[in-house]
Amino acid sequence: MTNPLSHVSPGDIISAADWNLLIDSLNDALVRLDALETGGGGTALAVDQLLPPGPYRIGDTLQIVGRNFQFAAGAARVFFNAQQAFTLTSNSTDSKLELVIPTVAGVLESGTNVDLVVMNQAQQVTRQIVLRPRLNPLQGNITIGWQSVTPQTVLAGQPVTFLYRVTSGTNNAATWALTAQVNVASNAAAWNSQLQICDAQGNVLNPAQINLQPGQQMDVQVRIPSVPAGSNGTSFGVTLNAGSANISGSSGINQFVVGTPTPPPDATITMDTVPAYSMGALSGNTLTVPGGQSRLLVLNTTLTVPGTYNVTRAVLGGATGWTINLDSGTTDSFVITAADVSGGSTARLLRYSVAATAGASTPAQIEIRLQRQGNSSYYAKALNTVRS
Repeated sequence: MTNPLSHVSPGDIISAADWNLLIDSLNDALVRLDALETGGGGTALAVDQLLPPGPYRIGDTLQIVGRNFQFAAGAARVFFNAQQAFTLTSNSTDSKLELVIPTVAGVLESGTNVDLVVMNQAQQVTRQIVLRPRLNPLQGNITIGWQSVTPQTVLAGQPVTFLYRVTSGTNNAATWALTAQVNVASNAAAWNSQLQICDAQGNVLNPAQINLQPGQQMDVQVRIPSVPAGSNGTSFGVTLNAGSANISGSSGINQFVVGTPTPPPDATITMDTVPAYSMGALSGNTLTVPGGQSRLLVLNTTLTVPGTYNVTRAVLGGATGWTINLDSGTTDSFVITAADVSGGSTARLLRYSVAATAGASTPAQIEIRLQRQGNSSYYAKALNTVRS
């Protein structure tokens, strides 16, 4: 006997899951009723139930429950549109077919209606299902870049908002959990207990998470409702982190001083990691270095304005045992000419050897900062480092 649906009480919230359960139960009842009205007994081919009820993805295991499939006689066949599922598992019988849904052309992430056709020697039954592409493990990276601070001069006793841009570089849509932290030498609890993570319009995110499609960007805010009193002249850092499945990313520690104007990041510079050079040590925004060894970090910078550019390298947050050394062909100062950017921009690879001692702090953060001479703004790339 099928378990009855649960009743709801006045005032209860009816969710999409509740409605879907009701719809699935009704569809199942209609299929069973149709089988009875068409004389589903005897030798008639019938499909009574699909388990699980769907929607489905390519690669999912599906069970088709019914009658007279003629599996034992080798006559059972299943098609998804024109694509046959050639392998029915050993769990299949004349009343249950088990299979892995094969690749079907033209299936979209939003869901595509596909004809499921079940055949025996002489009959066929068609059901329509919703099918989505195969869901591969989440791969790629997530990048977080600081955009601005409002007001530009952080003041004690006043609110301050830090704007970040989160960009997905993954193969699938994902939900990203967001966390923020203030790094400050003293009174850290008074800073961190206030932290709020908000959407671009200033609405507090509860829970603190965002959904991103592959390649999508979204702005989020980190807000301190009231900078602790008596903190004028205090140096502090703000970090925004994002994580989903086994992928994480960080803005790195962006430094500010209470009472001192903060220049915005230089929008004429972009800087991205090049994982292919790191011998597998770089995953997303995290570089893993075995204790007592080093790994290559390569950054691809895009520059649009001529000038002399200076690079500074730093280990952040007081971490110990880490060094960032120049690798071949890289200097801490270089010149970009007007001819270099005549086409609109030019690219330059910056190569560094990141080393960890056997007792290096882990995890830690490093920063590569690029600044055009004479310009108060700069571009900084921060990465998490882990000693293995």
